[in-house]
Amino acid sequence: MSDLKPVMGTVDADQMKSLYSKQTARRRVPRRAIHQSVGLLISGEYFLGKAFEIGEGGLLIESPVPLNVKDLLVVTVRIPGVFKGSLLAKVIYVLAPKNPGEQTRFGVSFEKIEFEMKRQIRNYVAANTGDAIFENLP
Repeated sequence: MSDLKPVMGTVDADQMKSLYSKQTARRRVPRRAIHQSVGLLISGEYFLGKAFEIGEGGLLIESPVPLNVKDLLVVTVRIPGVFKGSLLAKVIYVLAPKNPGEQTRFGVSFEKIEFEMKRQIRNYVAANTGDAIFENLP
């Protein structure tokens, strides 16, 4: 897992920029932009959310329902031709919207991930050609 410490509570955009710089500098694994829909199972209810970044350690997502640091959820990710799967994840930080109309984003870390799924994500991130997968998001 990551050596990053969870952020307690919500942070504003300036705080997140500072925090993100520090975390990026300490991040042990790279991430790749994906910009696509993901399934979110939260407290027994299923929702569609959006993912913006993926790495073998976790995701940056938007959720249609509020989440708190330490909340657990199951995230279903599908990247055509690469991998698909459902992963147990924990919210590690909450990113407050920077501009009006934007939604809150959540950093989630994978709690348990099979070796093969981790390898597939690692290979996908490493194969980054600069082209992210973009899906028509509402």
